[in-house]
Amino acid sequence: MPISSKLNKIIKTSPEVLIKKVFQKTYGKIGQKKSRKSDHEKSTFVNASSKLISKYFIIPIPNLDFLNKNKDYILKSANNSLNHNFKLLNAEFNEICYGMDCRGKDGKKYNSDIIDINHAIKKLPANSSNDVKTIRSLISSNYKPIDWQIDFISGYRWSESTWFKDIKYGYDLGVDVKIPWELGRMQDLPNLAFAYMISNNENEAGNYLTEFQDRVLDFYSMNPPRFGVQWKTAMDVGIRAVNILYTFQIFSSNGATFKPEFYSILENLLFQHLTHIHHNNEYSEGQRGNHYLTNVVSIILIASNFDQNNFILSLLDSYSNKFCYELHHQFLDDGGNFEGSIPYHLLSNELVLVLNNFFKLITEDSFLTQIKNKIFVKSNKSKISKIINFTRSNIHSGYIPKVGDHDSGRYFSIFENIHFYYNLFNQISKFDINKTDITKDNIYEMLVNTDNQIKIFNEFGVSTLKSNFYEITSCFLKLGQMGKGGHDHNDIGSFVLSVGGRPFIVDPGTYCYTSNWELRNKFRSTKYHNTLVVDNLEQSKINSNSLDDLFWLFSNNSDPFVVKSRENIIKVIYNSYIKPTIREFEFDNKSIIIRDKVNIDLSKSIHFHLHPNVKIDTSNGILLKRDNYSISLITKSNYTVDDYEYSPNYGIKVKAKKIIIDMPNSILVTELKLK
Repeated sequence: MPISSKLNKIIKTSPEVLIKKVFQKTYGKIGQKKSRKSDHEKSTFVNASSKLISKYFIIPIPNLDFLNKNKDYILKSANNSLNHNFKLLNAEFNEICYGMDCRGKDGKKYNSDIIDINHAIKKLPANSSNDVKTIRSLISSNYKPIDWQIDFISGYRWSESTWFKDIKYGYDLGVDVKIPWELGRMQDLPNLAFAYMISNNENEAGNYLTEFQDRVLDFYSMNPPRFGVQWKTAMDVGIRAVNILYTFQIFSSNGATFKPEFYSILENLLFQHLTHIHHNNEYSEGQRGNHYLTNVVSIILIASNFDQNNFILSLLDSYSNKFCYELHHQFLDDGGNFEGSIPYHLLSNELVLVLNNFFKLITEDSFLTQIKNKIFVKSNKSKISKIINFTRSNIHSGYIPKVGDHDSGRYFSIFENIHFYYNLFNQISKFDINKTDITKDNIYEMLVNTDNQIKIFNEFGVSTLKSNFYEITSCFLKLGQMGKGGHDHNDIGSFVLSVGGRPFIVDPGTYCYTSNWELRNKFRSTKYHNTLVVDNLEQSKINSNSLDDLFWLFSNNSDPFVVKSRENIIKVIYNSYIKPTIREFEFDNKSIIIRDKVNIDLSKSIHFHLHPNVKIDTSNGILLKRDNYSISLITKSNYTVDDYEYSPNYGIKVKAKKIIIDMPNSILVTELKLK
């Protein structure tokens, strides 16, 4: 890493944290060397030291009425899973297997010499051969193995023989390590169990059960613990474990039976996931975030379903304390998450609410009841209430504002047709998952509070207004993660606007992380947001000197804040461009006036990024149209219409239009008239 980047990061880190980091890094390398040697010398497959009891459901199981209402979707999803046709990161992929022909990404395509399962088995650590043979002997003869190590977009492939801490990524164009990680989360498995519940065909039901067993066996045999890309991050290990455990719980509670050999292997696999997360949790003194919160929640959920020996009891006690601490460390006083991203807030919100829902079911176990009482003390309940309020206030009807990074991450990904985390709805509006009248529209009716009140969340850095006609969220975020800005964008003064439940003016999103440094930085740049752009300056400096720089922003001391000058007016004030900059929003029922003020002798412009479905009519001024709604964009200044790339979800980009309005003087007034 170049010296400039190192110095910037050292300056932003407290001396106490720096000392701890140096100590941890030094002794961590010594421990890694010893562990690497040991794992290469003997098999990493070990037997669980506690029995899997699986008494407590991770999340409630929907009843048959609800499942039958969504039968077409569930069966389609389950049958796609049978054929290994997955929808991952909102893109569909056919038959992810060894020797597959990948399409490539961003003009780069890779080819692997591992063409079938036999080649892959030969690459596994030699000391695991007996365990692999035993596990694979239980897989059905007609099962087609999955290649767990491949980025099935670019074609790049990691090796199953590489020790997990030696896995490298972020250095090859077009290669995205999140692709195999997303596959390895196994978030499609619960739908196999739901399909089993509602299937009227005994053979089909048997196929769903067999696929679940084969998939678990395939994964475990081809990913020996601590080898290959699937063990790299404890977050993904935790997501995989809870999805496997939940699927097993659904099958078991509906009369499915498993061979003793499979049950034993499942027990060992889940226990090794548990210990792996514990020994490799993603705690950092300085900038930990949703990864570590996922570690903590996953350990509590998994450990609660094992027999309570001393090790399990110590884990539950320790990680319940950690959860209580992180609840207040990672969520601000206004309920927003400290990472500076609304999508990441929603992921962390889901983690909190899954755990909350889990403990609601605990009534008889004395030790878990103690844990429950520890976690849900009055102060924690108050914080959870604030988290829910923040979420409710900042979801637009039919649209999640992409403020900050958006990587499409979820803890559970079950009902895509519902569009969002159903367990979250359950908590926010006392929503009953088993009601049969659930639709995407009536869920959002419950979530959206159209009280025409401007709500300001000063700690997080957003304000929001919801009326019966439009919803607008504006940004004035300080750098999150205690100044690291790992998931922030240069979006001070930016806003997103929905009219009639249709996104009109949008945040372009987050196309990628490590697969393309140039595009990563483009999507988080000032020019890619609906705000004032001064010359080619960035609100906060973006470095591109190292992989780590992709998750840092270096503050220009913008110190943004918002003031409410009248009931219908707010001002965002910041100092990104040496001189104070003001963006004022004035709201009326069907009109929004934006006033930009900065006295600086450089070229200036403001940008409006439009949703791809918005049409532009410039025959008489600027008219933005979508369905039966329209916005007149009124300005006295010169403007241009340009193309840009919109990323609706991680890994996807489509062409869309943006309007750029020149700002020749120190003040520019723009009006949006809504129709």
